[in-house]
Amino acid sequence: MVVVVGRWGYSGQPSQVYDPLFDSPWLKWAQGLLHAEALQTDIERLGHKPDAYPVLAYRTEYQPKRHGFAVIAEEIAPIPPRWPLLLGDIANNNRAALDQLAWALVGRGRTPPAKLTRRQEIAVYFPIHKERAEFSGKVGGQLPGVRRADLAKVRRHQPYHHPKTMRPRHALSLLASINAGDKHRTIQPLWAVSVETGMKITKRRDCIIAGTRTGGTAKPLEVDAEIAFLNARRTGLDPYIEMDLMIRAEPTLDNILGVREWTQAVGLEIMTLLFEFSQQPKRKIREVGAKLREVDPAVLTFS
Repeated sequence: MVVVVGRWGYSGQPSQVYDPLFDSPWLKWAQGLLHAEALQTDIERLGHKPDAYPVLAYRTEYQPKRHGFAVIAEEIAPIPPRWPLLLGDIANNNRAALDQLAWALVGRGRTPPAKLTRRQEIAVYFPIHKERAEFSGKVGGQLPGVRRADLAKVRRHQPYHHPKTMRPRHALSLLASINAGDKHRTIQPLWAVSVETGMKITKRRDCIIAGTRTGGTAKPLEVDAEIAFLNARRTGLDPYIEMDLMIRAEPTLDNILGVREWTQAVGLEIMTLLFEFSQQPKRKIREVGAKLREVDPAVLTFS
């Protein structure tokens, strides 16, 4: 199987060898993969039940100045409480995979844990930085004594390599934010965003639907928010329609980025990073319960 790493970017040579030193981060990554698969299964299962999610009630309003009907949400089903919990589990396991990678790299460096003070041990942390200067200024404390070749591999996965507008939404930048919020503040919220809107007119009076339907693009689903708009030509005194509304929605992190998109991106980003140091401990990962595809690092394609 060839894995293509696209939008998040990557260049480098994957490791051809297996090193048990990196089993721990690989297993944490696999546990995050399990939670991601569980979340995706939940989302897909609910997506096949249009009556259960997400718009429970709506109304239509004829707006003469706009020449059509606004479709407005009156009641929105809440995000299932299990989903934010799974999101936190995904973030926590992936963050742990990176931090345990950091510990392994320090362990085989010039100043292994036996040579570190207690304060230095606590400071060992996988760096995730959106600015080059910040990375250069802090990495010595986060990865003390790490080999130059290992540091180069860590460096090229940093968000600061991307355009400034993309850095906050880089897979690892979001991982750091979600993980910190989940561990130290509160369960991280999710938003439901409509990604597909279907409408079937079942009854109409004093109007003709013009056929153009606007408002079907992705947008947050909120009470009293407009879901869609139907252009209509008035033919009488009291325009009126009844309709069946079909909404497909996805949970997002920030009303824009889909949760499933991010979980796939961060899992792939960490996988490519770990492959730079060692091949997967396949038997152990399978014992965790993760379902792996066969991946040959020698034929990984990177862009």
